[in-house]
Amino acid sequence: MGGEEADKKIELTIREHTEKAADAVENKVEELAAAAGVDASAVKPIIEEATAVATTVVASGIKELTKKMGLEMISESSLTEDQKKLAAAIYDSTKTAIQGFINDPSVNNTVKITKTLGQIIKQLENAQVDGKKPNGGDKKAVAIQLGRILIKEVMPDDKGEKEVLMVYDLIAEPTLEAMIEVSRVVNVAVQEMATKCCPGLLELFKRAKAAK
Repeated sequence: MGGEEADKKIELTIREHTEKAADAVENKVEELAAAAGVDASAVKPIIEEATAVATTVVASGIKELTKKMGLEMISESSLTEDQKKLAAAIYDSTKTAIQGFINDPSVNNTVKITKTLGQIIKQLENAQVDGKKPNGGDKKAVAIQLGRILIKEVMPDDKGEKEVLMVYDLIAEPTLEAMIEVSRVVNVAVQEMATKCCPGLLELFKRAKAAK
């Protein structure tokens, strides 16, 4: 789940669990107050404080569980151990980046998939595992697997998740290869232009690329 729909579901779950917890606490406090001969209204602040604490704990627990589910899918994927570490390292940042468009009905499925893969590649540019930058093969494997995992988690079933995943399985790999090829061609073109126009520009380009 993710985006506005996910937030609503989380809020609803929090409210339901909080109300149950608050009712249980209130009933217990009233029982104890009656047994001690104390007016139950006198302990109302305690009930309100307990409810506030319950809300915070439940909200934190649900959000942590959602993250755990995503990381669990990564751990169960066919990626190598280093690739799993890489996917886990960019999981949060990529998930946040795609939530703005993944549930937008005005964005078609092909665009959603392309933008998701693009965000993953972008996050991978500066990612490292044990101090080492991933090679092209690792990036491709992580992008394909993580893209599917994120769509499955972020997009609710009633928003067309299954349809998007069907399209994803058909076009993700060729789309990613096309993006890589375009990037390669652009890099070559920039280097050729820099060589013809200004040797200093070429050196600057190389330093910028090495710094990534």
